[in-house]
Amino acid sequence: MPFGKILLPFIPGLYIGIKNPNQTSIYPLLTLTLGTLLISSLIRLNNKRKPILNFLLFISILSIGYTIPGIRVNNNFRQESLNSKGLSGQIIQISEKEKTKGLTVKVDFIQDENGNINPTNGKTKIYIPKAEKVETGDRIIIRRKPDTIQKPRNPQAFNYQEYLADKGIFHQTFLRENEYSILKNERKNLSIYIAKFREKLVDKLKNTFGDGDTFSILAAMTIGYRDDMDPTLRNQFSRSGLMHILAVSGLHIGIVYILFSKIIFLFKSSDPRIKGVQAILLFVGIWFYILLTEAPPSAVRAGFLCSFLILSKFLKRSNRIYNSLAATAILLLIYNPNWISDIGFQLSFSAVWGILFFQPSIFACWTAPNKVLHYIWQLTSTSIAAQLTTLPICLFYFHQFPIYFWLSGLIGLPLAPVILGLGLLFLLLDMSFPALGQLVAFILKHILHFLEWSITQVNLLPGSNWGRELAFSESAFYVLWIIIFSLAVYRQTRHWFWLYSLLLLLFFFPNSKAIKESRILTFYHSRDVVNIDLFSKGRGLHLTNAFDQDQQDLHYIVSAWRQHYGLKSRFIQTAEISASLSGEDYLLEDGVLVLPGLSIALLNKAPMIQENCRFKPDVLFVYGRAYYPPADSRKLAPAILILDRSISRKQANSWENWAKKAGIECHNIYQKGATWIEVDKSGFYIFDLENT
Repeated sequence: MPFGKILLPFIPGLYIGIKNPNQTSIYPLLTLTLGTLLISSLIRLNNKRKPILNFLLFISILSIGYTIPGIRVNNNFRQESLNSKGLSGQIIQISEKEKTKGLTVKVDFIQDENGNINPTNGKTKIYIPKAEKVETGDRIIIRRKPDTIQKPRNPQAFNYQEYLADKGIFHQTFLRENEYSILKNERKNLSIYIAKFREKLVDKLKNTFGDGDTFSILAAMTIGYRDDMDPTLRNQFSRSGLMHILAVSGLHIGIVYILFSKIIFLFKSSDPRIKGVQAILLFVGIWFYILLTEAPPSAVRAGFLCSFLILSKFLKRSNRIYNSLAATAILLLIYNPNWISDIGFQLSFSAVWGILFFQPSIFACWTAPNKVLHYIWQLTSTSIAAQLTTLPICLFYFHQFPIYFWLSGLIGLPLAPVILGLGLLFLLLDMSFPALGQLVAFILKHILHFLEWSITQVNLLPGSNWGRELAFSESAFYVLWIIIFSLAVYRQTRHWFWLYSLLLLLFFFPNSKAIKESRILTFYHSRDVVNIDLFSKGRGLHLTNAFDQDQQDLHYIVSAWRQHYGLKSRFIQTAEISASLSGEDYLLEDGVLVLPGLSIALLNKAPMIQENCRFKPDVLFVYGRAYYPPADSRKLAPAILILDRSISRKQANSWENWAKKAGIECHNIYQKGATWIEVDKSGFYIFDLENT
């Protein structure tokens, strides 16, 4: 069956179905689809009617894709929990944070408003005190309604709500000691035993390699554990283009497949029964490893491909890799339609397709004169092929392109199988021959230190920052995919139409959003720190009242919005909010920021602002913990009042009441999230996350 042709209409149908979760016409649509398939099967396959048949099949598969999310994705628990009094379920995953323990709970019972206990099916995130002793498989009873996960509070920021929703999780709740009970569960299934075994392996690695970067890299590469990984280390690998070796993916499953097959097939036999047992052992070993790594989509994809390969070898039939890849994608998306939005799923399939389709052509462009260069060029061409098809995803989601990915690949790709193999060997030997295990650990530490040092050096090379903080819109994402698809079709057909289409698309490629005459003033949502950005004519000014704030937190807050406007953080001037400075088109003096066509009074606690502000400002921005009575600002009488996240609830209520009585438009950043003002020749316009 040509699964590739099925996949093309199936994916857009599935995507439309996910974007319309409240499907009320699933069964009529299924009836229509089955009727269409029946009619199409009755049409004779002559040349005149074949296009009609193809069109009907396309519509049928599109419709089937549309109905899958409505059948597979459970939205009942999402609605039921909104009016619940409590719930109970089994703990299926535990991760330790700085002050809390994060639990992923598979919910099976929910208590409604009337106190009735009803069965349900869903997942939720729970955070309890770190001191609480809890194990995977235990049951937890929660005596309160779960909290809905909030949308991003800053523009263009990472959407944690969507990220968890793709995993079937719609709530997260921080619990006090009196709001829950833990029940020890004596009955444990296979998944619980595997989870406990994984926890023991993590402890073993942590005890041997410490809890620093060496442990983080090894734990991520061997068993997919990344909960304790330092964001700085993660960023180092991401910038160098080696993030894929930290996530259990096709590379890791391929290495495990080779290692296991070498061990299992040491005893060669022509007896089909022995071969069958060997194939089953290999199959079980691979899927046990995938379950041990918590079965990420990329690993499951590789597991299916390995399974098809094992089956084809046992049956002595050729394995059509493209057909197997498409069939795997369809099966996984039927099982979990939300995986279509999973970055790991997208990267995994696009990288494999790129390597299979483009690598041979790239490799054929140059013939290496010796074996060493032949090996290096093979690795480099593989990296180029993978980067080509993952380029849209990297630019759109991560806003960066690793300039030296080819150099990192020459270091990381050869080391990956060595580290994974030695890591698994250490875990095996440490249980039976501890002395040999410590010898392997000694070698591993030096290899991991070399890998860390190499990644750091690559990121320090001249020009390594060129590929960071790149602006890339959603329209550019889709156009770039069409360009890659056109290139693939041209390579396959050598038809000039596709090459002309490719050149035309390059000509009309969407530019990043440029700032020309307009100015954007953004007041971000951040806890106790004031963060304000001014974008003007391609330049930036950042105002803050805390230069010592965590740079990782600041990057999380501001980077995506800056990238949206084509600005990079390292080229933005930073100043104290109370400073006196001026630029080509702005003036900041004594708590008053003046732009052409807009004036903003930045009010903290100093009443002297009324003396310095000799005119009524257009905008009054209130920040800081010190209480300042709204009545004292009557003379300012702004058109717009903005309340920062840093002020107290009591103070915010006072200002909101004052603004309401005075007929002043009020934007409370705590409630509505970040607020920004766009200024152009015709005036100024204020926006927030709720009205965009």
